Amino acid sequence: MNDNQASDYFINAASIIGNVFGLFKISRNKILKMISNVYIEIIRGTPLMVQIFVVYFGIGSAIPGFSWKSIGGAFTAGAVTLTINAGAYMAEIVRGGIESVDKGADGSRLKLGDVLWSIYDTHNITTGNSNNVAIYH
Repeated sequence: MNDNQASDYFINAASIIGNVFGLFKISRNKILKMISNVYIEIIRGTPLMVQIFVVYFGIGSAIPGFSWKSIGGAFTAGAVTLTINAGAYMAEIVRGGIESVDKGADGSRLKLGDVLWSIYDTHNITTGNSNNVAIYH
């Protein structure tokens, strides 16, 4: 696997993390919302260089017998750190995109006969993500 393939895997992983935690953040479930808030605030609140040091040196010394050199070295540690970091920023992008959908759009769809779950299942998520397309590319 070359560096371009590895970066493709890591950016896809960051997108998955961002979508999951972005949906957690707007969830009505307090536990999911709390988990998302802790993750996003910690990752976005610490400098990237500190995160890189924690992942490379902290995980390497905290887990007995683990070495980054055995799974790709410093490149893999940096890529994992950037994946975690980008996932937190993408989570805020997803949350903001979904919350940017006008509430009036929901009301008009309800009057036309859509059920509430259908509105949140299709309209908000697709419209919210289309608001984010320019940011993702």
